[in-house]
Amino acid sequence: MLSGNLEERNNAIYEKNRRTLLTAVMMLTFSSCASTELELKNRIIVEAIGIDYCDIGVRVTVQFLNADQSSNPNNGGTPDDIVKNMTIDSQNISSAIQSISKTLGKLPMMSQNRVIIFGNEAAKAGVGKALDYFVRNSDNRATVYAAVAEDTAGQILRAEMGQRVIPAKELSNVLSSSKYNSVTAERAFYQFVNGVTGKTSSAFLPLIAIEQNEKDDDGGEDGLKDSARPVVRGAALFNGDKMENVLPQENVPALLMLCNDFNNGSLTAVLDDGTRVGVLLTKSKTKIKTSVKNGCPSFDISVDCVADCTETSKIMNEAFTPEVAENIKTALEKAVRRNIDDTVKKCFTEFNKDPFGFDKRVKRADAEYYKAESDNWKSVLQKAGYSVTVNVKLRRAGDENMVPGS
Repeated sequence: MLSGNLEERNNAIYEKNRRTLLTAVMMLTFSSCASTELELKNRIIVEAIGIDYCDIGVRVTVQFLNADQSSNPNNGGTPDDIVKNMTIDSQNISSAIQSISKTLGKLPMMSQNRVIIFGNEAAKAGVGKALDYFVRNSDNRATVYAAVAEDTAGQILRAEMGQRVIPAKELSNVLSSSKYNSVTAERAFYQFVNGVTGKTSSAFLPLIAIEQNEKDDDGGEDGLKDSARPVVRGAALFNGDKMENVLPQENVPALLMLCNDFNNGSLTAVLDDGTRVGVLLTKSKTKIKTSVKNGCPSFDISVDCVADCTETSKIMNEAFTPEVAENIKTALEKAVRRNIDDTVKKCFTEFNKDPFGFDKRVKRADAEYYKAESDNWKSVLQKAGYSVTVNVKLRRAGDENMVPGS
């Protein structure tokens, strides 16, 4: 009796395992048949998307990788075959992408996209209706870099560098260069979306342009503009989803400092005797103490950073004395403080914008005050008080053994 029950139980386990194995085999079989359309040769590998508006809705410029050329550089293709562009006018972005698919007979792969660029007029009109596609579509990456074009997004993606179109990889390198120069208002797409949806904060994006060379490669002056290069020219400031102002390039380092996104950057300080000293600022850390005084928010801004001296405007024929070091330190602190002061005044007073996220600090410091004043935040910014303290640690003055007479 016991052996009979054991045999039945074994048979049941065998039958269950057999059915599981059969199901797995069928799934693998069907999936292998269906996956042929997902092979790279059947995909359009999208690397950049440009958004402009047109009469019927949206003008989408897509830069995509030519998989045949990029995987086989010896196939005789010319350099501009590495990436290609296509522009489609449609009612919305998703239908434009589908139109590209119909034209090329391949399925777009959005997961490899590097850059999203909004045209200048589109940004001024409001990018809200364009954001929905990128947020809702699960194929899109939230960490892709975003920017506003000085002119149209299509112009950025179609610009040529020598004999080839500027690829999205180089655009991405320019837009992510704040880690090296801190003059680029670098922003990932998700950071921009969070800023746009904020009630009292102001989103910002780098403003990208194409700078044309005035002469051809051999130095002639035949008027031909042989090539171009992408450059960043300040930061586009938004009110909700609409771009309203452009923060000049010289104010971007302070913007990044106040957002605690400053990595390193060059600065020139002028000493009392007129000597210009070039330095590299690194390890910047900003602390902001927030309070509400007499019905107005107040921000005590403290910035600490490290400086390395890179050059001076005169030959130094004396040792790098503590007095010289103190003069450089004082001049640097003055220059950084002036840049921050100018940037805060420009944003608060002139633009009525808060791209620094100070509104969140006020909300944490006094939630009742923020709730009462959030609908009138522009007026609050006009009355906000602040102080700026800068402490620079001069770490290195260069190799004194190389200085004449030292």
